[in-house]
Amino acid sequence: MSGQLFRGFDCDGRTSHKVRTRPMVHRINDFVVDLDKWRDHEAAADFGKWTEANVINKLLASNISHLYCEYCGEKGSETKRSCGMSCYTEFKKAFIPHSGRVIDIKRHSDSEMRYGVFVRPRSKITACEYIGEYLGELVPIGSKTSRYMFQNQSRVFEVDAERKGNWTRFINSHCVPNVKVWSTMCGKRHMLLLQTTRDIEEKEELYISYGRSYFESLGILCCCSAQDEPHLPPLVPTDITDTTDTADTTDATDVTDVTDNTDTTGTTVREDEHE
Repeated sequence: MSGQLFRGFDCDGRTSHKVRTRPMVHRINDFVVDLDKWRDHEAAADFGKWTEANVINKLLASNISHLYCEYCGEKGSETKRSCGMSCYTEFKKAFIPHSGRVIDIKRHSDSEMRYGVFVRPRSKITACEYIGEYLGELVPIGSKTSRYMFQNQSRVFEVDAERKGNWTRFINSHCVPNVKVWSTMCGKRHMLLLQTTRDIEEKEELYISYGRSYFESLGILCCCSAQDEPHLPPLVPTDITDTTDTADTTDATDVTDVTDNTDTTGTTVREDEHE
C-alpha cells in the first residue's frame, strides 16, 4: 500500500522510529506509475485502457520476448497461458518468503541522516538466496534525473525509487558487494531481483555495487572499506558469484543518474535528508 512510511532503527539496533526523509519516501508493495508522464510517450498507443493498473501491466510486459521466466522457464515470446501472474506470485512465495522478517533499515552511527540495510540479530541469509525485488515508479527512459534510478531490459522505462519504493532503496554501495541485482523476467513482467552472493551473518550490512560509471559521472570517489584510500570501483565488482545460468539475464547493478554521498565510515551511501 502506498502512503506508509518506513520504520527503521537507531545505530543501537533497538530504538525504533519512522524513517523520515526529505523528500518524503513512501513504502509501496508493487510498482506505481504517474499517468501524466506517459500521455505523450510513443508507447502510449499500445496501452489500451488508460488506468494505472493497465499501464503498469503493459510496461512490465514490454520487450520480454528474449527473456525466460524465473519460475516456469518459459520464454517471453511464447504465447502459452501457463506463464503469467501466477508465476510471479508463486515465485515470490517460494523464493522471497522472509526478507521482511530478517532485514532491518538502520541508521548509521556517524550521522542521523544516513541509513543502511542490515541482517537482524539472531538471523542469517545464506548464499544465493533471493531476498527482494527493487520497486519504484515506472518512468520513461531519460525523462528525469533521480538518485534512485535503476535500469532494466525493457528499453522503455526505468525504475525510480526516490519518492516511492520498498526497503531495497536503502541498500548502500560497496566495491565488494554481498548482493547482486538481476534484470530478469518472471510471470511475463520485468523484475529487478536481488540475490545474495555469499552468506550474510547477523548484524551485517547488505551491499550492492552502484557501478563505476556512477562514480565517474559524478566526479567522486568511493570510500568503501575495500581499499584504504578513496578510489574508483573496479569495472566489474570483485568476489561476485554468478548464480544465473540464463544467458538472457542482465546484471542491473550499474545504477544510473544517481546522486551519491560518501560518509566517513568507509561506506558509500546515498544521502537522505531527514526531518
